[in-house]
Amino acid sequence: MKKTEYDNVMANHVNNKKPINTPKNQLLNVLYPLQTSYGNAENNIQKQTVLEEVMEYTKKVSDIEDLYDKIAETSDPSLFGNYGSKQGNLVNTNYNFMTNEIEPVEIDGNYYIEVHGNDNLQGGILDEVSLLEKRNKNYISIQDFSNQLEKNKFDAYAAEGVSSIINTVNDSDNFNKQSTFNNIKNNIVTPGNLESLIHDDIYGGRNFKDDFIEAIVTSTYDELGVSLTKEEIAQLDPTDDGKVSMQDAIIIFGELTKDKKKTINYIAEYFTRFAEQNRTKPNLKDQIKEIEESEKRSYDPYEFA
Repeated sequence: MKKTEYDNVMANHVNNKKPINTPKNQLLNVLYPLQTSYGNAENNIQKQTVLEEVMEYTKKVSDIEDLYDKIAETSDPSLFGNYGSKQGNLVNTNYNFMTNEIEPVEIDGNYYIEVHGNDNLQGGILDEVSLLEKRNKNYISIQDFSNQLEKNKFDAYAAEGVSSIINTVNDSDNFNKQSTFNNIKNNIVTPGNLESLIHDDIYGGRNFKDDFIEAIVTSTYDELGVSLTKEEIAQLDPTDDGKVSMQDAIIIFGELTKDKKKTINYIAEYFTRFAEQNRTKPNLKDQIKEIEESEKRSYDPYEFA
């Protein structure tokens, strides 16, 4: 499946939205027996019981309809950023669901979606998703599916915060690197959506993942700003041949970002370097120091002797 195919399916849902996407046969299989039960009810209590079942089923169908709409939004970069590159994406499951290759199935009173074998929801820095295994297939509940999509949304708040800090570094006379790092780490990265901060183009049309992998390949950690050493990279090199290929770098990146605390520091360092590089106004302290050193060099103790 190509990205264009995926995007076309999602756009088709948005442009030709149906009142109800749930297959009619599935609706009839549930509602017709309930209709019959209501007609055969002998008293108001029995009728109320049937109506409660109808309301419960209506809520489930509503959740499924909401899921269709939310999945369709994943092709919108302003809402989901670089969705396909994220650790917990469900691109194959999304595609199958939207093209009716798979349908919601009821298991123990709840609706589940069969997860495509190529969609990896385990590992990484996100909490592992609880899947139901049945007959060698994995299923995700409608609610967990919706929650997983929320986790992969573009973090617009974090992007605005990063941009604000980077674009206002000239407001003060001195650039305090540690203070800027703490501000970004504590107020943006830690409470933010890490999947978005890692994979999405948060600032300047660039993203942390691509820049990090390139830095691993080229050993330009200083330019990236992250606190890594060649020794650390060498220990994680899967081929251990003294050379880090792009494939090696992708594997190393995966290993490095398994630790949530370290990942938060890497990202905060990354955006702090952006702020430092974006600064055009020299530090006042540096200017004073330069003037003092210049005066010392020009001072001649014997000038007035």
